[in-house]
Amino acid sequence: MRPWPLLLLIAALPATVQAQDRAWWDTLPAPQRAARPFTRQALLVPMRDGVRLAVDLYLPEGADIDHPVATMLHQTRYRRGLQFRDPAREAAAGPSFGLMTFLQAGYAVVIVDVRGTGASFGWRPVEFSPDEVRDGWDVLEWITAQPWSDGTAGATGISYPGTTAELIGTVGHPALKAVAPLFSIYDFYPDVIRPGGIFLEPFFQAWAGLVSQMDANRFDQPGGPVTGVRPVDGPDGERLLAEAVAEHAGNASIHPQAAPVLTRDDRSPDGISLDAISPHSRYDTLSRRIPIYSYGGWADGFSGSQIKRFLAQPAPGSRLIMGPWNHGGGWAYYPGRDPVRSQFKQNEELLRFFDHHVRGMVTGIETEPAIWYFTTGSDAWTSAERWPVATTRRRLHLQADGRLTGDSLSPGPARQLPTLATFRTNRVLGTGQQSRWNTILGGGAVRYRSRLAPEPNGDGWTAFESAVLEEALTITGHPVLTLVSVHADTTPTVFVYLEEVDSLGRGHLITEGQLALVHRAVSEAPPWYPTPEAYHSYRPEVRRPLLEWTGSGYLATSTIEFLPVSHRFGKGSRIRLVVAGSDADHFELPATDDHVTIGSWGSTLDLPVE
Repeated sequence: MRPWPLLLLIAALPATVQAQDRAWWDTLPAPQRAARPFTRQALLVPMRDGVRLAVDLYLPEGADIDHPVATMLHQTRYRRGLQFRDPAREAAAGPSFGLMTFLQAGYAVVIVDVRGTGASFGWRPVEFSPDEVRDGWDVLEWITAQPWSDGTAGATGISYPGTTAELIGTVGHPALKAVAPLFSIYDFYPDVIRPGGIFLEPFFQAWAGLVSQMDANRFDQPGGPVTGVRPVDGPDGERLLAEAVAEHAGNASIHPQAAPVLTRDDRSPDGISLDAISPHSRYDTLSRRIPIYSYGGWADGFSGSQIKRFLAQPAPGSRLIMGPWNHGGGWAYYPGRDPVRSQFKQNEELLRFFDHHVRGMVTGIETEPAIWYFTTGSDAWTSAERWPVATTRRRLHLQADGRLTGDSLSPGPARQLPTLATFRTNRVLGTGQQSRWNTILGGGAVRYRSRLAPEPNGDGWTAFESAVLEEALTITGHPVLTLVSVHADTTPTVFVYLEEVDSLGRGHLITEGQLALVHRAVSEAPPWYPTPEAYHSYRPEVRRPLLEWTGSGYLATSTIEFLPVSHRFGKGSRIRLVVAGSDADHFELPATDDHVTIGSWGSTLDLPVE
């Protein structure tokens, strides 16, 4: 859920290398084009129930009944436009959110404050309410009734607006030809509410506070260059804005709604099923109807969402791209290096997609493979026609001396587990304030501290390392850890990290995963959507505390899936697995402290090797 970019002031970061994520098709200098004149109109459009939504309409010069144009639709809860104190800047302001590319290419651009936000009327019982989704149909009806419209449209957006673009595809309007949800959520419960079943507490607290300020039009600094959300045009614009903002006082807050939701089937205290409003629960209405561009980055907290969507939505023309990007794609993350600005021309890539599917143009995208992904380490793009792409699984076994090897141990009695490692949870241990979980709140660069190996029985975590790699090793997909462990607590959490260790012993984060062990059961029931790895249903009937007592603690055997990644471990490096009991920077802390013992048989790390 990506608020306005000014939510966070990202300090300038040093760059020691140039970004290598330039697109495979981006081989020539960009042609110089004269700026295309446009007009802007801000107005209220009534919905079927009388609620009026604020709309900014941008029209390229010449669009009229004799020269109709296609439309790019963007529905946001982060304010469709800002009112600048400087009248000259206000008059010249064009569309934000990367939509100027479409306007300059001859599309009409329509940006909407969803109901209960910005300058729109109405109130919000929940995010992505059924009424909010149905508004998409009404907006498309209004667009296609205009004399400048050619009757076709696409929809796109980043994060929350990306989800609105995906959800408008479920209403079945014939004008909508394709959608591109960028860096957006597919399955609310495991993707953002409780990744691995653990509440993403700090994010929800912060996001709820930020959008509450936006909805009250009190987000901007007094006396600053921005006075608030842009009112609609006309002498009554300020009055109408005040009336709309007054209606927002009834908006529900997502934090108290999401915090008590422990399983998929739980409802919020006000009786709302957050699972029912999630895009994944509506995928049958969207599947095989229109092309969808699932667009994401390995360093985004929502990286798994894009692959889930691509597998669940097999419409002809659908595509998947996974870059080395943060949330929003403005920064590239290369393990072990400083963050750098992305060089990938995302707006041009989206224009290729929509020009083909909305305008029927030949852009080259129609002959390309459906999947493109970037591999860090080798810093190269690769194409594929199917997912998963990994051809083999390499299994590494956790050993008592902190090694990861290909040698297995003979299983012994569960109640006589020899110990590989032990540690106590550390209630202040975290992954810092520039992680993938920070970037979903504002789109900042991703940077992780390098990690040195812990002392034996270290504070809060333990680690296992492979031998020095004699050859480079490329993994693409979801690594999976099978962990046999003993805990002092009956409801523990486990956090796992995969790192590449350089010649100085510094570990650089590649990917991560987590699991509340009450959700350790791997479901045998059919999943909601195709999943390439172990499926945790997060249903109440399988949510169970640890019960098997070994004499020193409670035994658990867990399957923990890492977030997807593509990375090349260099020759001479090592692979490190880190196991911890908490991430205090981003997740709800366990109820009690835990003492963790990792058993010496049955604990394995499976790597998806190309």
